[in-house]
Amino acid sequence: MRGRLGVDQVVAFIADTIDATCAVAGIDAQDLSGAGLGMAGIIDAQRNFVYWSPSLTERSVELGAMLMKLLPFPVFMDNDANLVAKAEQLFGEGRDFSDFIVITIEHGVGMGIVIDNKIYRGTRGCGAEFGHTKVQLDGALCRCGQRGCLEAYVADYALLREANITSGDAPEDEVASLFARAKAGDKVAQSIFDRAGRMFAMGLANVVNIFDPKLIILSGERM
Repeated sequence: MRGRLGVDQVVAFIADTIDATCAVAGIDAQDLSGAGLGMAGIIDAQRNFVYWSPSLTERSVELGAMLMKLLPFPVFMDNDANLVAKAEQLFGEGRDFSDFIVITIEHGVGMGIVIDNKIYRGTRGCGAEFGHTKVQLDGALCRCGQRGCLEAYVADYALLREANITSGDAPEDEVASLFARAKAGDKVAQSIFDRAGRMFAMGLANVVNIFDPKLIILSGERM
C-alpha cells in the first residue's frame, strides 16, 4: 500500500488483505490470536491511536478500534521503526545489547530506541521521531506540515523534490534512477545525495551525543 488514503480505505484494505491471506492459507480468521500492524508516523501503541501517518489523509485516528470492529481478534499497533528495533532485539544485531538504536531510511526516516532492553516510545508514543528533528530553521517543507525536518532533506520524496522529479506510483524506481545518475557522474544528482548525506550525518551526530548508544543499526531500503 503506497500513497495517502482515507482511513476507511485503509481499514478496508487491511481487512480484505487478512481475509485473502487466510483463504490462501486455508485457515479461518476466527482462529487467529491477533494481528500486528506497523505504520510510519506518530503512533500511540498503548491506545492503538494514530496521531499522524503519511499513509493517512486524516489525523488523530482511532485506527485500532476501527479495525477491531471488523476483525474477530485483537489488533496491536506500533510505529514501524519500533517494530524493526524489536526484530533486531529478538533476532538480529541487537540481541547482545541492552541499549541500542535503529534508524530506518526509506520513503521516510524513522528511529527505534531500546533502553535497558525496552522499547522507548515517550509519554504519548510520540518519542524517537528522528525524521522530524529539526536540522534547519524555516527550512524545506516536510510532509508532516512542519519545516526544517531531517526527513525533508533525506527521505525519498525529498530527494525527488530536489531533483524536480514527480515520482508518480513508483518513487523507488525514480530514486534508483537518480542514484544511478549520481554514480555515473551527473553533478546535479551527486550534489543532491551529498547534501542529503551531510544532513543525515548531522542528525546522526546529534543522536550519538544525546544517547551515547552502544550500537546504532542503519536499516531500510536506502541501505
